[in-house]
Amino acid sequence: MNFVGPSNVSITSNGPSTGLTQFYIMKPTGYTVTLQDDFNNSLAYIFPRSGGVNMSGRTVNLNGMDDGSSASPLTMNITGATITGAWRYMAANKTLLAANSVLKARRFLVNGGAYDVVDASGGTASDAYVFSTTVNSLLFSNPSGASAISVGSNNTIRRLEFKGRGQSRVIIPSIH
Repeated sequence: MNFVGPSNVSITSNGPSTGLTQFYIMKPTGYTVTLQDDFNNSLAYIFPRSGGVNMSGRTVNLNGMDDGSSASPLTMNITGATITGAWRYMAANKTLLAANSVLKARRFLVNGGAYDVVDASGGTASDAYVFSTTVNSLLFSNPSGASAISVGSNNTIRRLEFKGRGQSRVIIPSIH
């Protein structure tokens, strides 16, 4: 489904769903797609490219959210949300509202924004990149000896915990 054009719209899922569902969000600046209820489809993807996405206060279970490193203005509001699925938010011109949010991300790829609680459970170095980001609590929960993560520069991380026995690349001065 493509969401385009200069109008605010909402999505009501009416409960769990199955099947590959893809939401492409390409709204002009100032227009938002709002999730009106909790969403549960572990095959679904959200591809925000421009405009806004509002999942505040929702419980969302999906395959993933991937902004494609968009250059267009993009705003994500996940305030008070609990989101399970891959998370890639690396847009060049982005805004993130994430107070009191919980992300349970098998992939956590970010370069900016402020997150509250993140459990990154991926097992390879390509599953976790954290750069120029603020996180109150960041847990890398994959216990595998083959797990790998990368925490780069310019981060502010209040609490950082590794459960893995694998490789970790962390620039220590970036952790506060």
